[in-house]
Amino acid sequence: DTDCCTLEDRHSIGSQAAELMSSVKGEVLTSVHSRSRSSIDRKDRHCPPKPADGVLWQINTLDQFHKSFRGLIDQYHFPKAACGAFSVANSILLRDILQKKAKELSGELAVTKKEIEAIVDKLQDTKTVTKEVTKVMAQIHQDRLKYTRDHSASFPQPSDVEKYLRDWVANYEISDYLIKEMKGQTEDLGGIHFVRYNQYPERNGATFEEKARLVEEERFGGKTFGDKARVELEEGAARFIIEPFVPERKLLRPEEWLAWRKKTSKQKTGVSPFQIFVLDLNGHFCTSFSCFVKPENGAGKATPHLVMINTTNASYITSSGAPCAAFDIAFSSS
Repeated sequence: DTDCCTLEDRHSIGSQAAELMSSVKGEVLTSVHSRSRSSIDRKDRHCPPKPADGVLWQINTLDQFHKSFRGLIDQYHFPKAACGAFSVANSILLRDILQKKAKELSGELAVTKKEIEAIVDKLQDTKTVTKEVTKVMAQIHQDRLKYTRDHSASFPQPSDVEKYLRDWVANYEISDYLIKEMKGQTEDLGGIHFVRYNQYPERNGATFEEKARLVEEERFGGKTFGDKARVELEEGAARFIIEPFVPERKLLRPEEWLAWRKKTSKQKTGVSPFQIFVLDLNGHFCTSFSCFVKPENGAGKATPHLVMINTTNASYITSSGAPCAAFDIAFSSS
């Protein structure tokens, strides 16, 4: 047995902490956090010897705990911490925004901070985001209901069904939704990827469909049971899995993703701007995108940025290794 808290306990603790910081004034958030990449110590074995320097910039957009979203959460029997739905919805909205933006730009895919703020404004439009969040919640609710009906012996009481419906959104559910959403997509720019922890070390705490689905992560290692972010991994095991969806869905180690990008990317450089990364933050989800940020006056060099779009008031830049993992693969020169 592991001495770490269970998946359910950890997600509950994370939800309670974020909810305490939720906005009481309105659903639109204004807090911003940033750190230079060079100031963050990434400890997993896939950290490049000399990471590119740049900025991890977290912008908090809408408060997922605001009362205006409670009716939607109750309608679909969704977990109170709805970051799973918000992160996926924001990634889909970003795809459309960035693909349009890329067509407007010529040469280097660089934007100003004002242009990023204009993108963020669209993700603070409650009506637009709610429409996309509703689609995600409805699909996950439908899939969960089907599972309880197909495995009715495991859910003998209505309360058992309700508990399952209200459980934390799992990585495989985010993956399943994005597989369907990205089917038929071929556009390289604005591609969505899922930067997820290797959860195989947590297989003894998983239940129902999640337990069955963790088998596909076995090849990434993690023989010792424990918290996916902290357990000591054996030689050759991967802390993070990168999951692209275009032109097809794959589960890859970071170095495999870099090799895959070189073969499939239409971009001729070794870096990958205008890529979208849903981030597994070990108790929370958000989305992000890579870009170069240039000075407003056009003078000076553009700087690598990972812009995180988050739906609570808390900062997650250094509380999880996923943001750095996404930054490093997006701006790797290897």
